[in-house]
Amino acid sequence: MGLMDMLNQFGGKALLEQVARQAGIPSEKAGDVVKMLSGTMVKQVKSKIEDPGVDTSELENLLKSGKYMEMLEKPEEHIKNPNIKDEGNKLLSYITGSKDASRQVASEVASKSGIDVSAVKSLLPMLAPFLMGSLSKGISSKGGNSSKGLLGMLDFDNDGSIMDDITNIAKKFF
Repeated sequence: MGLMDMLNQFGGKALLEQVARQAGIPSEKAGDVVKMLSGTMVKQVKSKIEDPGVDTSELENLLKSGKYMEMLEKPEEHIKNPNIKDEGNKLLSYITGSKDASRQVASEVASKSGIDVSAVKSLLPMLAPFLMGSLSKGISSKGGNSSKGLLGMLDFDNDGSIMDDITNIAKKFF
């Protein structure tokens, strides 16, 4: 089930409108912006994991912990949580690596969607916990190879590439 499906199932249009309102995005464009941000963040995770010069141990520990999987079960509760942005901002450092990279993600999506970059920036921390939850759920359900580190955990088909695996997780949950 994708993030858009979850938002619709657990509150329908009203929940998506709440997300849009919190981010300052027109409700009719919220779905497209959520999909674009999700895809862009998945690419950020992939590039970070595949970079041999990047220490991904903290990201790996977060994914193994499964801390964010419950958000996938009750998104309506977590979207309303006033601490979701603080938690999301912490996670963005693991996902994108820096504030500059997060800004780049927001700028890219803003230019594609025609939405103000500040509104897109405010949506990023709301989505980060859901991305972490979906990756954690993918790891727990597929049983990646944890002896090979994060790359092995996310390479479910053992083909040496995680792009197809992360893309499949993202399609399922986003």
